[in-house]
Amino acid sequence: MTAATVRGMGMGMDMGTGTGWSLRQAWTAAGLLRLEPLAYQVLATARPRSVLGLVRSRAPLTLQLFLASRDGLLAELGNGFAMLRRPAIGPHVSAGGWMLRLSRRLDRHWDFACFAGPPLLLLLAGVASVPTDRSVAIAAVLLALLWVCVFMSGMMIWQLRWVARMGAPSPPGGERAAESLPSYHWSVPLFHQPSPDRTEELAQRLTQQLAGLIQADLQGAATHTARVGRLDLTETLVVLVNGISTAEARTVLAKSVRAVGGYPASSEVVLLAPPGRLDGVPARRIAGGGFHQLGRSAAVIPANLAANPVGAEALFLTNFILGVAPPLDRVSRP
Repeated sequence: MTAATVRGMGMGMDMGTGTGWSLRQAWTAAGLLRLEPLAYQVLATARPRSVLGLVRSRAPLTLQLFLASRDGLLAELGNGFAMLRRPAIGPHVSAGGWMLRLSRRLDRHWDFACFAGPPLLLLLAGVASVPTDRSVAIAAVLLALLWVCVFMSGMMIWQLRWVARMGAPSPPGGERAAESLPSYHWSVPLFHQPSPDRTEELAQRLTQQLAGLIQADLQGAATHTARVGRLDLTETLVVLVNGISTAEARTVLAKSVRAVGGYPASSEVVLLAPPGRLDGVPARRIAGGGFHQLGRSAAVIPANLAANPVGAEALFLTNFILGVAPPLDRVSRP
């Protein structure tokens, strides 16, 4: 089944109206992604591993797509679609009914729900069975304790593995920049466009939709006290390469005219310039280097951080992790 067929079932995004895909349509779209050769990487990017180790930190992809379509975070074009994600440390959407708000919270705290939900239900079942059968109550309590112990053991093993990786060199395409940048910037954890010739167009739609969302947030903050006009957007969009479903789309985005220059094409993120500011995007250029250039990078990072926070942060991570030294002085606000 193609995305066009899914759209024919009624799939469509109406940004800002509170309507969007149904759960059935979101489930079908998630099924399309699972047919791609890079599906494992895409799903792992959209649902990163939790600090608990045994579970993912986000809800299943079906629920994520459903919520993204309701919140205006889903862009659709032809047979493809892409999902925006707000900064992790930023404010969360609170509009909608109680079911929608509960679903958003479940998505953000999926790992905690998996950790605390079953033991809580077991304890409640144990308490309810005390008057009739105490053996069932004891078994329920023991199962709850076993569940917690398994999760705590998994968390300890996962953290030890993470600590062991800290001292090891990160190969090209590692996950560290992809883990840090979405905490502070708008990101794209999922990008599915099976038609390579429409990849650039979908990227343009993403940046335009980002501008609309930021403007809507500002207007919501101003309420009736001000009217927000045309914005000069400065936020750079972070696209996670492992969240792109096809190798052709990854190549097109890495060479896109919207990609912020000075960042290695082999990296795990692609930075897209805001809409309408492509004339300020510097040409992509990678300078060889190593640890001896780290001092030079530290000298120019403060100035570039003020001009382009995303580019400067990403380039510093490139220096430290990948062992290359792009020309930071060439990175300016797009």
